[in-house]
Amino acid sequence: MQKGKITSAELEDLENKTSLYGGSVTRKLMEDFNIEADLIGKSLEFYYRVPYMKYDSAHELPNDLLENIGVSYLRKNLWLPVAGTKEEAVILIDDPSDYQRIMEIQGVVNARNYVFRVGLPEHILQFLRGSEEEEMEAGFDDVFNVLEGNLELDEGEDDDEDEGLAATSGIIQLVNRIITESKRLGASDIHIEPGKENAPGVVRIRVDSICRELLKIPKEHCAALIARVKIISRLNIAEKRLPQDGKCKLKVRGKKLELRVATVPTVQGESAVMRILAAGSALPLGKLNLTPANYNRVVHLSAHPHGLFLVVGPTGSGKTTNLHAVLGHINKPERKIWTAEDPVEITQPGLQQVQMMPKIDFTFATAMRAFLRADPDVILIGEMRDHETASIGVEASLTGHLVLSTLHTNSAPETITRLLDLGLDTVNFSDALLGVLAQRLMRTLCGKCKAPYKPE
Repeated sequence: MQKGKITSAELEDLENKTSLYGGSVTRKLMEDFNIEADLIGKSLEFYYRVPYMKYDSAHELPNDLLENIGVSYLRKNLWLPVAGTKEEAVILIDDPSDYQRIMEIQGVVNARNYVFRVGLPEHILQFLRGSEEEEMEAGFDDVFNVLEGNLELDEGEDDDEDEGLAATSGIIQLVNRIITESKRLGASDIHIEPGKENAPGVVRIRVDSICRELLKIPKEHCAALIARVKIISRLNIAEKRLPQDGKCKLKVRGKKLELRVATVPTVQGESAVMRILAAGSALPLGKLNLTPANYNRVVHLSAHPHGLFLVVGPTGSGKTTNLHAVLGHINKPERKIWTAEDPVEITQPGLQQVQMMPKIDFTFATAMRAFLRADPDVILIGEMRDHETASIGVEASLTGHLVLSTLHTNSAPETITRLLDLGLDTVNFSDALLGVLAQRLMRTLCGKCKAPYKPE
């Protein structure tokens, strides 16, 4: 403020907005007010009377101090040891005045003395990302060392050996590590792709809607890797000519995880895709980064006692997250809320959540009929996939129930076309429809290197 970059009123307004809608104050200062990171850091140094430390990609973190401390824990609490030994640890933290966190650090980091440095949250996260990448590279090396001892295939060996090879400790460790690392890096999908002829296979993961390479798999291990994936997904390991679909449930670092698996035969061999469906808790509605106008509209629509509210967008755009945020906002003891989901990804107390099981003919439509006999106030349908589900949802919204659901369309106007394609009566759904929220996840630009652009 002393340098005239921002006024006191602007800073207060920025703090209020980030508190209500989420986000980082320092990131907003860099992005919206074009204030350099080092200038913000020096201001923090002056305010806290603690030396400022910025991100340096060449800086090596102390492994002996980081052992047994989870990266996700450090990311959540925005601190990490950046130097020192067990005699004296240097801790980088975004708020050195947070006494409760200081006491917690002293209990977590095993050192005699502690020295603190103040840093921007974005720089702390950059240090942690670098630590994760080093950990990942080293982690796969030890698995491949195990594979070299356990897996030695002759060129003439028959494919029928895949099942036995898939049970070896090296392949089991490799599949487990791929899933663990993909989850840790925030991936939504894991792609296991065979290479051409003698070329190595590739494991790619989709993060922020973009595929990136995780690692290469030696050609001789690809078939066994796919076989292991098929085993844990209860697929027919002998069937390699036809596509197969399956799923499995497992725990990663104590958290439940569900994988939906699809295998497809290609000319190079079988390819597999695993979609990660992680169980989690609902986000507050204010943390979805909706614009103030859209936030107020959603709050207003969710207050209606009956009607149909749809959230639309492509796969993986956060539709379920959004609807659960709405449910969390209206979840009160006086309201009975039923949900039909496939799968149940987000759990909330006070909700009656039901998992669909198409194999025994327990579908969205079946669940909806059961809900209407169970005295509901609010009903969430995971997806309106067919005419039957959509028509029951519209009827429920016209008979005194608030119905929330999703559709796969690209925009709000296209939703009307999609409802007509499903064969719904135009009069009924026009009376029932409260609103449609179309959304997509957008990749953010780097706050340090982005430049203004004006289209001609």
